[in-house]
Amino acid sequence: MLGLGLSSKATRQEVRELVDTVIALAAVGLDAVSLVATRMRFVDDDRARFGPSILGVDDRALLARCPAPQRPRDGIAARVAEGCALTGAGPGAELLVGTTRSAHATAALAIGSPEGGPT
Repeated sequence: MLGLGLSSKATRQEVRELVDTVIALAAVGLDAVSLVATRMRFVDDDRARFGPSILGVDDRALLARCPAPQRPRDGIAARVAEGCALTGAGPGAELLVGTTRSAHATAALAIGSPEGGPT
């Protein structure tokens, strides 16, 4: 499960290069990524579409999984990528690649089974 956090300034090319970096760090191919999890507001965003299906993560579920820090500058963006990856990967999920940043996007990779999905 690839978790993706986007800024309005992120370009499609920037996002794709970030995704390529994360899957290379995990030593897997894009075909190993079954879903891309991102905030609900980005489900229909072309920048998140590069093959795998998109799973929208509700902000309440994201905050329940990864509460926002007391000081916003302490890493909300990091929590979006990791929170989406872990939430989408289901109970017992583990991070394979923690938050990786580009100028305007974040990505993380988790392994697990989507809730209700196959193991």
